[in-house]
Amino acid sequence: MKAIYSLGRICSKPGDQLRWKTPDVTNETRKKIVRLLIKEIVVDTSGNTVDLIIHWQGGDHTRLSVKKNRADQTRWSTADDVIELIEALARQMPDQSIAAVLNRSQKQTGRGNTWTRRRVCSGRNQKGISPYQDGERKARGEVTLNEAADILTVSPSTVLRMIGTGLLPARGLPSSDSSGGNSGSPRTAFRPWGEQAWSLELEQARYEAHLAARRYEAVDPDNRLVASELEARWNSALQAVAELELRLRKDEQSPQAARVPDRETLHNLAHDLATVWNSPATDMRLKQRIVRILVAEIVADVDQNNHEVVLLIHWTGGQHSELRIKKNRTGQHSRCTSLEGIEIIRRMAGKFPDDQIAATLNRLGLRTGAGNTWREGNVRSARSYHQLPAYVLGQSKADTLTLEQASVRLDVSHKIVRRLIEDGKIPATQVVPCAPWEISAKAIDSEVILQEVKRIKQRSGTSRSASTANLPMFAEP
Repeated sequence: MKAIYSLGRICSKPGDQLRWKTPDVTNETRKKIVRLLIKEIVVDTSGNTVDLIIHWQGGDHTRLSVKKNRADQTRWSTADDVIELIEALARQMPDQSIAAVLNRSQKQTGRGNTWTRRRVCSGRNQKGISPYQDGERKARGEVTLNEAADILTVSPSTVLRMIGTGLLPARGLPSSDSSGGNSGSPRTAFRPWGEQAWSLELEQARYEAHLAARRYEAVDPDNRLVASELEARWNSALQAVAELELRLRKDEQSPQAARVPDRETLHNLAHDLATVWNSPATDMRLKQRIVRILVAEIVADVDQNNHEVVLLIHWTGGQHSELRIKKNRTGQHSRCTSLEGIEIIRRMAGKFPDDQIAATLNRLGLRTGAGNTWREGNVRSARSYHQLPAYVLGQSKADTLTLEQASVRLDVSHKIVRRLIEDGKIPATQVVPCAPWEISAKAIDSEVILQEVKRIKQRSGTSRSASTANLPMFAEP
């Protein structure tokens, strides 16, 4: 009796209650302790719970309520929404594939384990769900995502984009919360593939909006320039989220019931090749696969006389088409300088510096082989490649002057010399339009040109003197 009282004092101390779990205490000892401490237990099984009233030896009472299992249910039972998914998947795929889908959607068995083929089979048999039969889906005229990709010879991601844009009709399996339950798995796990893509994009947009909000909150408010920029980015991210939410809301409320594309729909799509080819969802990879399907072989030949590559295309249906492509000559490639540009460089080489040649080419709107504007280094490289002479300062013809040299000799501006050339009073030539002027020195020294320049100077001097004479000495008050 003293040992029991001592045990009661030990159990009453919170720090010593761990002794109940020590390896020295056996189950027999625990049972004896419970029989000594509990006087009686009153049980009530009415309703969906089991109500327990524990009467202790000291006169205290404790009420305990335990949930009662329903008929044919144990605490290891599988959730109802998982059973519904198994019932829907059983009409689409075998048990092994069902187990893989349930594991990818993070569904677990009643005991919290992952799914295997045997567990799916056991759960299906308990609910009276018939297994999947080979050819069952084909008999209904349905194909899966991978089968549709094989028929179109494209990747599954391309089929997803085609479904998302409405190019291919498709339907998904029931969502995990269609029966009203909520198992905590993503709602898009078994929704249509198009909706799943939009949901993933919405999730990414929400993350970017949250990240933009954190950046805006972390910036110093006094730094108005950075704060305004971050606020604009936050607003644009929120607007993107609102647009995606509106798109998903419209898809959910749409009364149109999409269906899985059958073989007839896929084959009819082949007759409308222009729609597939011009669709925004059709990327270059899909177009390349379409070409590989339609083209049986291509026979290439070279027409040496016309410098052309002749392609004879043999289509899958038996038709033939001929295509001629201009062939590059020896030493020529797609980034070669145009013949017009080379001809201008050839005509100006040795007469003008490379920078003036580059300026002339740019004024004419010509480009290099790479599509860039001309520079002195580009002209020098092209001139050296074609072995054209370089301009040497001081070796130009003594009887030929440039526009600048002529203006210095006549002691007038460039504008006056250019006007005299345009009026035909000074004979001058250009290698090409927009090139520097070449003026004869004899024409500049002629008496006619000198008299004309003298008259222009006198007229400009008289006008300047008249305008100066009309100015008052003092400003009027």
